[in-house]
Amino acid sequence: RVMPKGGEDDWALSEGERLVRKPAAYLAHDTSLGLRVTLHRPLRTLEEDSGEFIGASTLERRPFARAVFVFEYSDVGTLKAVNAAIDGVNNSALGESIQGSLRSHQLSKAQIAGAENAKLDVVCGFQIMDDHCRMIVLEGLAAAVRQITQAVPRQKANDKSCRILSDARGVCFHRRLYTAFNVDLKKIKLRDPLPILCEMPEIYNRTKVSPSCFEALHRLLAIRNSSRLEELQRLGLFPEVGMLLQVESKYGESISMEDITGLKQTKKKNRVSTRTRAGDPQKGEANNSGVAFDSGADKLLETSFEAGGGGLQQGGEAAAAAAEKPAEKPARRKGPTEHSNAAFEEAQRTRVATDFLAQRRDELDATLAAFEEKRLAKAQERANDTVPAKFTYSGQRLQYTELKRGELRAKLAREKNTHFTYSKGYLAAAVSLVDETRLNLDAANESKSRWKTKRGFVYPPPRKVEDFAKHERKPSDSRIDSLREPWVENELHPSPAARAVELPPGQADFDTIPSQGGELFGGLHEPKFERPYDSNNLGSERRLPRGRMDLAKNRGFWTSVHLTGSGLAKEQALTKKAEEAAWRSKVVVESLDFKVGGFVERDRPLQMDRTQDILKGPPLHKPLRIVHNARLPSGKKVPLAAPPISIFSLDSEEYKDPRDFTADLRPNDYSTFLARNAETGQPENFHTAIHRELRYAASHRITTNKRIIPQMHAGEKTGHHWHGGAP
Repeated sequence: RVMPKGGEDDWALSEGERLVRKPAAYLAHDTSLGLRVTLHRPLRTLEEDSGEFIGASTLERRPFARAVFVFEYSDVGTLKAVNAAIDGVNNSALGESIQGSLRSHQLSKAQIAGAENAKLDVVCGFQIMDDHCRMIVLEGLAAAVRQITQAVPRQKANDKSCRILSDARGVCFHRRLYTAFNVDLKKIKLRDPLPILCEMPEIYNRTKVSPSCFEALHRLLAIRNSSRLEELQRLGLFPEVGMLLQVESKYGESISMEDITGLKQTKKKNRVSTRTRAGDPQKGEANNSGVAFDSGADKLLETSFEAGGGGLQQGGEAAAAAAEKPAEKPARRKGPTEHSNAAFEEAQRTRVATDFLAQRRDELDATLAAFEEKRLAKAQERANDTVPAKFTYSGQRLQYTELKRGELRAKLAREKNTHFTYSKGYLAAAVSLVDETRLNLDAANESKSRWKTKRGFVYPPPRKVEDFAKHERKPSDSRIDSLREPWVENELHPSPAARAVELPPGQADFDTIPSQGGELFGGLHEPKFERPYDSNNLGSERRLPRGRMDLAKNRGFWTSVHLTGSGLAKEQALTKKAEEAAWRSKVVVESLDFKVGGFVERDRPLQMDRTQDILKGPPLHKPLRIVHNARLPSGKKVPLAAPPISIFSLDSEEYKDPRDFTADLRPNDYSTFLARNAETGQPENFHTAIHRELRYAASHRITTNKRIIPQMHAGEKTGHHWHGGAP
């Protein structure tokens, strides 16, 4: 079926979709709808009421405000400024109740209730970040949000790199959304950029992405692309806490220190231990115990422990004395290690580095220049070529390779007594100086010219000069002759024969003419006028164009054409006989039978015609004449024997009935049969004709019914059909 424009097939809809698309029977069930409307403001404005409320105010409080910061991921300055402003507001609001730091502080139930009732001035929110962009949404009291936006002013007009949306005076809200995230911003790091996530097809699959998660992605993208905070408030595009948690669970990843602070973390270098086992005088010498000390203070530590009974005071004095003395160099226990190479260092200072990239660039430029030169030379060669390279496929008449071969043959044909080859080492790869294709075409054309005229068969034939002045729909000569004859109405469709009506004397015939008020309805003769038509009298009030019209009534117009009577069949037979005589008078052939060779052809051949030859008359074809006139060496003629009428007419073989194949089968052993006849109890063979009507046609199955007709009793054989009506 053809769906109308904008229509939708019902088969593609679910049961719920069909239910909502089909209007309910509200009128049939006397459904009524009640509507209750409540005004949030009085009908008169505050200016009309002189700033006074009439009764309790119905205006809902909107003490909270929100701000949106969208900037690049690498903009560390804006990130630090926003975090510092938020920390300043929250430190002032919480004061000494902060446990640990703001990042780890959890709001109590009383603090949450105060924040939601606009009594506790804290700022909450969340931060969505990816590899390219950061988006911070924060909320709090209008004064606190105004303080943060003043601390982070807008440096330029909003653009794609930085956008700040805030209007703490005109766009306010009546409740908080993000108190559950406490005083630290909820940080969510996305695995992929937000615009790419919103374009992924899987977010529309409800088995993978829940409706809340999909709605959160939609709202976050709308916030990132929006340019006015009032639009976000009017459309309700701020995501809920549960939505953000689903986004974090589905598309979030771990948070790094760079995501929190904006600064990249550098890897710490491994500290070199001051205690070594080498005998370097600058790093310390190894002692007998295998422990090296890098300063006199370390030696004092060992001395203080060796003092024993001197106590801490003696150890301290010894440490002070040792600190004043210069450190003594310990004795070297190993030979000096050669760790320097003057020749290598000199070579490093005087080494000139080879610029391999510059060499590759020079080689590339030289190669490109050589290629461009070859390309221009090849293009010039193609331009000067006398044979255009337009047809490159084999089988085409102007194929480039064949034309070039023809040009090569014409050039090499001038050389006499010379053999040309494509290879220097193989003489078999010779260049053919003869165009075999052209020779074959010439031979084919010559053969065709022997039986084909030069003019050939041309259809449609060219028109003559007098044909151009002839109308394209001019009738034929026979049609013109028939049109010259006088017209006879219904000549080819004569009226059917009808029976004459015979009525008793005084009985009126059936009147089939309708009447209207005693007058005939129609049935008029062709109107007659006083004079021929004259267009000069058109519009004249005194004289008509054709004069007065005479309408004569035709009483026989409505006479019935349905004939009755006993002569209808006779009239029809006479009419048919007259039609046959008229048709036979127009026959110009001698016989109406279709004959082939002067004989009437039968619908089917006679069986006796099998003894006759296929040919009628003597053979004319030479091979057939040779076969029919074959003779033996003695001169005796050998006629062809006629085929037998039937295979059973052969005298050499006598007809025998076909052998019964069941005679060669193993006889049945009834003692091994398990089936028994229910009446006789004798063993029975397998029943192989269970479904006897399986291969029968439907019309034949009716006659092969297994129903047994019971024999009639003597009491049923009564009535006039039995014994001449005797009981």
